[in-house]
Amino acid sequence: MRTNQVERKSSYLTPFLKEEYSGYVHSLFSHSLNIQLGKQLIHVSDMVEPLSAFGLKIENDKMATLLKTVKLNGFVRYQNHTLFFYNPLNKIISIVNLDSLIETDLAIKPLNSLPISHLQDTFFFKGLNQLPLKMKTGLPLSTETLDYIDQLSCYSIESLSDSSVWNHFIGRGIGLTPSGDDFLIGYISILTLFDQQKDWIKTIATLIKKE
Repeated sequence: MRTNQVERKSSYLTPFLKEEYSGYVHSLFSHSLNIQLGKQLIHVSDMVEPLSAFGLKIENDKMATLLKTVKLNGFVRYQNHTLFFYNPLNKIISIVNLDSLIETDLAIKPLNSLPISHLQDTFFFKGLNQLPLKMKTGLPLSTETLDYIDQLSCYSIESLSDSSVWNHFIGRGIGLTPSGDDFLIGYISILTLFDQQKDWIKTIATLIKKE
């Protein structure tokens, strides 16, 4: 099996899965599913999908069988480092042992060697700058949204300090994770890459707690 095709689990799951949980199948997709344990969604996927921050990847055949046998809202239990999936008759229909999965660190490591003042001269920046951002957000492009995207694109201290910019995107759009949230995750990931995220994460965390 190729290195990138091994079964994996995110390191972010480790602190969470120190307890036992009862939950259910939250959502089903063509190559993956979400289970809810407590208040946490966990993404279980095959090798086609990328590894989620709170997720795990299993072999394609195993995932295909799992998708055929489980039902939406079906009972799931986590115990002894193992996920147990049940049918409506309370019979175990599938088992996923998390001890056999390779733990993978998904943390973004800042590029400390690159002065932020030189960012605009890098190949990375020029490549990102050529992307048609306003065509790929997945958001309804109202005049207000376009204005906020422009503010973020300029990366000015004034724009990033304005909580209304962040508040506009939180929870906005369609999807299990709204497009606005996906947009902010991508944006903050790039800030993190250049170690510029700390103050803005605090701002967003404060806004989320209020709502």
